[in-house]
Amino acid sequence: MAQDQDKSEKPTPQKLEEAKGRGQVTKSQELNLLVTCIVFFAVFTMLFNSISEQFIQLLKRVFLLSSNFSFTSESLVGLFRYIGLEMLYIFFPLLGFVLLFGVMSNVFQTGFVLSAFPIKPDFKKINPASGLKKIFSKKTLFELIKSVCKLLAFTLVIFYLSPLLIEQAYELMISPVSVMPSLWLGMLLKIGIYFVLLSVPFVLFDILFTRWDFMKNMMMSRKEVKDDHKKREGDPEIKSKQKQIQKELLQKSAALSQVKDSDIVIVNPTHIAIALKYDKLTMIAPVVVACGKGELAGKIRSQARKYSIPTIQNKPLARKLYEQTRLNKPVPAHCFDDLAPVFRWLLGIK
Repeated sequence: MAQDQDKSEKPTPQKLEEAKGRGQVTKSQELNLLVTCIVFFAVFTMLFNSISEQFIQLLKRVFLLSSNFSFTSESLVGLFRYIGLEMLYIFFPLLGFVLLFGVMSNVFQTGFVLSAFPIKPDFKKINPASGLKKIFSKKTLFELIKSVCKLLAFTLVIFYLSPLLIEQAYELMISPVSVMPSLWLGMLLKIGIYFVLLSVPFVLFDILFTRWDFMKNMMMSRKEVKDDHKKREGDPEIKSKQKQIQKELLQKSAALSQVKDSDIVIVNPTHIAIALKYDKLTMIAPVVVACGKGELAGKIRSQARKYSIPTIQNKPLARKLYEQTRLNKPVPAHCFDDLAPVFRWLLGIK
């Protein structure tokens, strides 16, 4: 509980992206419902003449069939199957548009989200404590208040429209069959317009609350933000060490140009190379002007051959110097005894 109260930091983009990968996104079902209704009424109005004509033709065919119809179980099943398929054919364009715009409304709110995470079995969902927490959550309370308000609002609108609807229903009963479709369309459009206008405030409140509730559930503690930053950017200590290693590698690579000024190169024989320079008049000890391992050691040996720098193979000494010396620094005093024979040999060949 204390950890939940400590979540005062806004969610990082990384956490929001991970939540989206799990199918956790902010989405207003009220907006989807409103878009579906608007598309339904708009497309139904445009296709009304075609739908009504096809529907009338279907009724005529059914009446013609009924004149010679034998009422058996098989014939009734066949008749209902025929009527069902014809109705599906008539209303398929309308249903197709409604389905298409319903999907587009979801994509508009959440983007393309394909995740199997929500359907994975989760035993936490059947935990009684978690269930009670959801029942008494702010979201549940909001949904309850919203449902009650919608019920009251639509009841008042229906009560307000009831005289008009009764009048139009009576007009339908006494009107010729030829004008009935247009009267039906007018009545449905009025109901649709009132429904849409009444739904707009609920949609706006639902969008605002849904986004607020989602962001509240995504809030993070300072420790979580720090851990997320480490996960995304890397541990600062590790990054510092990596930068230090990269810096040393760059310095060692740049030191290749100083191999030509060295007096001797000590190798191991292929893995390590140390280039030393010693001037007894200006230096108290030999200085490491270049050192490297692996590929860099090979480049040092190549430079030594290019500039005719004496090279000596001494595995223990090369390894010791590589581990215990630093670039552009004098060799430590405890290495003098090991280096003395090397420089005596160097003076001998010179």
